[in-house]
Amino acid sequence: MRTKIINEQLTDLFYNFIEMEDRIAANDRYADLNSSDMRFLSAVGKGSHPRTITQVGDYLRVGRQTAHHASSSLIRRG
Repeated sequence: MRTKIINEQLTDLFYNFIEMEDRIAANDRYADLNSSDMRFLSAVGKGSHPRTITQVGDYLRVGRQTAHHASSSLIRRG
């Protein structure tokens, strides 16, 4: 019973994060970014310690090629 309650709460939390990302993306400034793009940009980081493509892939738990494709897609779109 307790496991079921925890699972439901984690599921609700996850969907709340997705909804929040979608609201941010709907903002005019970020209208051309989807939630995957925003996750990628967040994973890259900023400042004096941005991550490499390999580090981004590891952080997002995707392959280097997938991270490279996401990067190339964002660069193409400006």
